Amino acid sequence: MKTHSIDTYGVNVGVYECDAGEGQPTHVHPSDDHTHTVIRGRSRVVIGEETKEFVPEDGVVVLPMGVPHSLTAVEDGTVWINVIQSGGTRKTPIYGAAVTLPAQPPPQTWAGVQLDCGQVVESS
Repeated sequence: MKTHSIDTYGVNVGVYECDAGEGQPTHVHPSDDHTHTVIRGRSRVVIGEETKEFVPEDGVVVLPMGVPHSLTAVEDGTVWINVIQSGGTRKTPIYGAAVTLPAQPPPQTWAGVQLDCGQVVESS
């Protein structure tokens, strides 16, 4: 797994290039929201008790603070970008606009949301 990251002004941006089976083991960000965007390939995200796979067409997936999750590449050459914003702010600037994320759902349910063209859509 190759990683590159920058941490500035309370925002950490990490780019991960992984082969199948590589990734990040289960962990929690107790006070930070975390976004996951697949650029190439396919990733498997386990959040709470549920597992979902994501591809580039799925857009940005938000993993709310306090929810255990893991990330694994399904295909060789998978690339994703993770962004972690310290403090778990619920307003995130995106291209000059503010997107308000919903309140944190209970950890027993799939807690991801997708941001698609500025719209907030709850994952099923």
